[in-house]
Amino acid sequence: MFAQEHDGYIPVGYITQQNYIKGYPLWCNPPINHNWPSQLPSLQNRLRGVRTGAIYPYIRNVQPYHCPSDPRLYEGDGYNTEEAYRVFRSYSLPDILMGDVTEADYVSYRSVHFKDIVRKYKTITQPESKYIFVEHGGYLGGWFYNSAAWSFIPEIDNYHYGWRDPIGGFHPDGFTLSFGDGHAEYYRWQEPLIYDGWFPPEFPTQRKLDFDYLLWHYPIHRPYMPGEGP
Repeated sequence: MFAQEHDGYIPVGYITQQNYIKGYPLWCNPPINHNWPSQLPSLQNRLRGVRTGAIYPYIRNVQPYHCPSDPRLYEGDGYNTEEAYRVFRSYSLPDILMGDVTEADYVSYRSVHFKDIVRKYKTITQPESKYIFVEHGGYLGGWFYNSAAWSFIPEIDNYHYGWRDPIGGFHPDGFTLSFGDGHAEYYRWQEPLIYDGWFPPEFPTQRKLDFDYLLWHYPIHRPYMPGEGP
């Protein structure tokens, strides 16, 4: 619906304070605090960011932004338990989903090597098989929220490949993805559980089946090689 009302553009997936200040239509805004960054974000600041995001008018409910199994709302990010680290939003967009953002405001491990940044919904081929929202976990550092977007950097060159950002370790045996046609699926890990929910495993020696699943269903079009994927 957002794309239909905005000349086909998708909302911006790259959430930063700078992009918020510049007025980009972020799908979800960062915690909004008029004293930022001198005052650390509270739950109300986080909810204010959700409610002022670009897609909230189409949802009008904050609960879909939070996975009930995400412990960070009460326990912090695994390293800090203070309120400033108690995250409400459990999901991020893959960082290739940029919408109407200039290249200068886009920072990604993919950006130098991979130029097919998705700006319009029609660019996503077979949206029913391409994920849009990812459970995003990990250490928050000094950002106090899931900043930027979820980075996944397959097949760029001999140095830049593999898992970059972790999948949220909110469930013991898998994670939830939301796809371009609006449906959601729960994906179960296919390989032995070696992932602690905070730091992603290395590729290609660990979790190749799971890595391939995320690669095959990545939002951009990627031709399948013989013997690969559906």
